[in-house]
Amino acid sequence: MRRFTTGEDNNAIRVRRSSDDTEQDIGFDANGYLDTTALLAFVNEDVNQYTSDFTSGNEDLSEANGIGTDGESIGGVNDAYKFTLTGASASHLAVKATSSDAGDFSEEVGTLTFDYYLPSGQTTDNINAGFFSGSVMVGSVTDAWESVSLSITAFGNGTLFFRPRNGTTSTYNGDGDVFYLKNIVVTQTKADGAVTTFYDQSGNGNNATNATATQQPLVVSGGTLVTENGKAAISGTAKNLNVSSATLQDTFDIFSICNINDVCYIADMRSGDVNGTMILGRVSTGWLFNGSSWLGNGSSVSTATQILANFEISTTSATYHENGLSVETISHSVNTSTNEGFKIDFSGGHTLKIQELIAFDSDQSSNRTNIETNINDHFSIYP
Repeated sequence: MRRFTTGEDNNAIRVRRSSDDTEQDIGFDANGYLDTTALLAFVNEDVNQYTSDFTSGNEDLSEANGIGTDGESIGGVNDAYKFTLTGASASHLAVKATSSDAGDFSEEVGTLTFDYYLPSGQTTDNINAGFFSGSVMVGSVTDAWESVSLSITAFGNGTLFFRPRNGTTSTYNGDGDVFYLKNIVVTQTKADGAVTTFYDQSGNGNNATNATATQQPLVVSGGTLVTENGKAAISGTAKNLNVSSATLQDTFDIFSICNINDVCYIADMRSGDVNGTMILGRVSTGWLFNGSSWLGNGSSVSTATQILANFEISTTSATYHENGLSVETISHSVNTSTNEGFKIDFSGGHTLKIQELIAFDSDQSSNRTNIETNINDHFSIYP
């Protein structure tokens, strides 16, 4: 995620903001590095998730053991929501939750503001509010409108709730008791930034992409930049980015800055898990898969640490270099004729962080040291 050639004005990644699924290209700063300032400003832009409207005919809360009505007046305020408790000894709830809301409210950080009015002289003497699995509050002011502002640290399953209580008891007989709500606003202030496109900086248009939200790795998680050794990284578990237009055949060289866990693939060249294709990465049994078995010593590829990995592949051999040093060379015979592009595969149950991937469709062994030096000068991985 750095500018490939001085003077280019390309974008580095395209990012989807999880709070509202808006996408934006993120480019480079004046030093040619990923513009993390623009990235975080975009991902963590305040996004309104819900604003109530309780004018007559617009009430959109759901009730459990209660009756909700809108357009009500109390305490000098009009167009309020009124909740009347029913159901005898039961848990009474006014909630805002639909399938779409659950997605909107599933992130990490935000605010909830609202006004409530609680008449005195009832069994109900306070209001509990917030998100299931998230922050809650207790409001006990009576006979006056009270404004509340909450910091939400976990939106849970996306269900916003207002629950009347008697002391600390939420299941009780409060039939006929009432409370009122007004001006409910939910704002998400921090979100995830998912990578939909990892742009090819070579000018060949071989972008790594994924249009499926659940499969997109993150560059921002819960409002915080994903980093490795102080520099931005793309991270994922059970995610992948597909480079469908780049076909790697017979002889090629791949350089990658990554932190790899077991069963993660820096380059997975299977098309529908077809035999006769290659995977470059690591499992405990090997670092190259030839379509039927793993080859090489899997423990040769270091895990849980940032490395500069290089895989040199020819028609008869494969060599693995790590941090500028030759680790292992093996013989192999692999048919790559069915290859149709490749993917960066953040495989299930394990985490891969990747910061840069350079793929050549030719032998770069004579240039390897210069390439690795250039990469290491930026990422400072080894002396």
